[in-house]
Amino acid sequence: MASYPERYDYVKAQIPSALTPEMENEKEKRNAERKKAQKKAQKQRIKEQKALERKKEEDEKEKKVLQALSEREKRALAAEKRFAQQQAAKQKGITSCCGWCSSNLAGQVPFERLTFKYCSTACVKAHRLDMETQQR
Repeated sequence: MASYPERYDYVKAQIPSALTPEMENEKEKRNAERKKAQKKAQKQRIKEQKALERKKEEDEKEKKVLQALSEREKRALAAEKRFAQQQAAKQKGITSCCGWCSSNLAGQVPFERLTFKYCSTACVKAHRLDMETQQR
């Protein structure tokens, strides 16, 4: 059709418009770009899968190490972890206080709900009830 536009009645034959060489080149470029994007996405997916597999392997190794420890060692490890978190919070200048009564939570393990920390279950319940009444 591009070479002989007047040779036949292309409309009557229901033949779509002609593909010119420029249109063909443009179509090839679009296909090449699409394939390039697909390859890039596939590489990204593979990279994410490998990272996930590495994380699973590390978690499994950590679980095996924890299983080998006695209860006393496990508790000591958890206490060290909490202490490190508290020290990091102190260095950042973050002081933790109850989300309801604002009492200081230093030296105690807080109760947590949503993003709030509380000193007691009574504060958790009171704050939850207050939030529910505000939503109504």
